[in-house]
Amino acid sequence: MATQFIQYPAPSISLSPITIQYDRDAVSTKVSEDTVAQANSRPLPVKVLNTSGVVVNLATETTLAAASAKLPAALGQAAMASSLAVVLASNQSSIPVTGTFFQATQPVSAASLPLPAGASTETTLAALNTKVPANLTVTATRLLTDGSGVTQPISVASLPLPTGAATETTLAAASAKLPATLGTKTSANSLAVVLASDQAALSVNATQTGTWTVQPGNTANTTAWLVNARAQDGAGNLVTSVLTGANRGFQVSQQGRSVVTTIRNDYTSVNVTTGAWVQLVASTGAEVAELEIFDSSGQTLEIGTGAAASEARLILLFPGGNGRVCVRIPATTRVSVRAVSALASVGELNINFYGL
Repeated sequence: MATQFIQYPAPSISLSPITIQYDRDAVSTKVSEDTVAQANSRPLPVKVLNTSGVVVNLATETTLAAASAKLPAALGQAAMASSLAVVLASNQSSIPVTGTFFQATQPVSAASLPLPAGASTETTLAALNTKVPANLTVTATRLLTDGSGVTQPISVASLPLPTGAATETTLAAASAKLPATLGTKTSANSLAVVLASDQAALSVNATQTGTWTVQPGNTANTTAWLVNARAQDGAGNLVTSVLTGANRGFQVSQQGRSVVTTIRNDYTSVNVTTGAWVQLVASTGAEVAELEIFDSSGQTLEIGTGAAASEARLILLFPGGNGRVCVRIPATTRVSVRAVSALASVGELNINFYGL
């Protein structure tokens, strides 16, 4: 979009001697320059309009410097923090991967061509004329290679831009499509890229060597686990363990469980009916991973979790007890019991709550 420069307000010109005046805050003001105190100068005011006649606010327009800051400092491979973030297309086709590949004819693409030293600072054709061979002629409007008067086309990757050129909306639109900063980004804040449909297979090294660290999901109990495995031995064999042949794999053993809490309910003292829930544990002190249950009431009961009047069945409790049951109960959970088959008024209920 081209930028228009107009004078505003319209100046008045008087002759003998020639002076230029304009209305400044409703006062006729003479255009002048004070070389000693610049603040006293009165230059002719102008406004910058776009092709729609709207005043362009140069202070808020995207600058070339802002767009350049979003690009790597130089071409070539760089660290992640100094690279553009990209993301594969949502419908990216499968990427073949194999060993080393070579393409006889390499495609060449350049975003910009180098200019002669100092070329970006030239402002006039006359200055440029001193940098071309003697058989070239520079005129006020065109560059000629001979006296034929034929205008010669010139193409360069970059030249100094005139004042205000960075305010063009095309630069702002291009800048909005770049990540805000360099470095790793989320998919939504990265450039979408796609590999060529004829991309050669890529080489991947999937060998893992050295020491491996294995821990359970609960990092507070990592010392309760043992791992007997090695990634690769000196002869280059694959991962092995104490097993052999086709059954090779990791051997993970457990060194016992912590006890979160225990309960005992004497049914002759605290009956359990089929109506109301009877609280066993007000709040589990830690996450429970296993229950060990014995019951001698002779009835079928149910273990439930949840606040009073909001209990929900967790498991059924069979006559005689369930033995050891693997079940997860979060920390700070209320645990209760209720009869299912009939009133439990004799015998007792014993439960061990084991943690990780």
